[in-house]
Amino acid sequence: MRPSNSCLLTIGPLVLLGLAAVGCGSTSDGDGPATQAGCAEDSRVEAYEVGTEKLGDEELVLFRMGTLDPDPVDVGDNGWNISLEAAATGEPLTGCSLSATPWMPDHNHGSNNPTATEGAEAGDYQFTDIAFIMAGYWEVTLAVDCPDIEATDTLMVNFCIEG
Repeated sequence: MRPSNSCLLTIGPLVLLGLAAVGCGSTSDGDGPATQAGCAEDSRVEAYEVGTEKLGDEELVLFRMGTLDPDPVDVGDNGWNISLEAAATGEPLTGCSLSATPWMPDHNHGSNNPTATEGAEAGDYQFTDIAFIMAGYWEVTLAVDCPDIEATDTLMVNFCIEG
């Protein structure tokens, strides 16, 4: 049985709209939110460089960006080395609690909340399991609590996960 012309006139445009939607990629033009693909050009993404120093939001802790594993970060579990110093003195911070909170604002979800372990050198900390569960723009908030010097500080670092 062949569909009637009126049926084709009704369903035809809907099928074309559906095909057009499927063919659309998911990107960002750099001015708006990044979605699953193409976030490298998003204006919110900063280039990550080992050795970059960033002052925490409370200006108490200096965060030095360390190596990534893999580099660049990717979907799955990622390692990250970070060094911490007292901003006022430049002394390495030891005995601190350092946690990471990955958040994907464009999708309104996070992943795990790992805690770093202290490294062999004073002030060095390592994460081994920061989980980026999908490609896209991610913000990672680092929170440090150092009771010996009464310093609590945070820093947000962003990543484009290409996947």
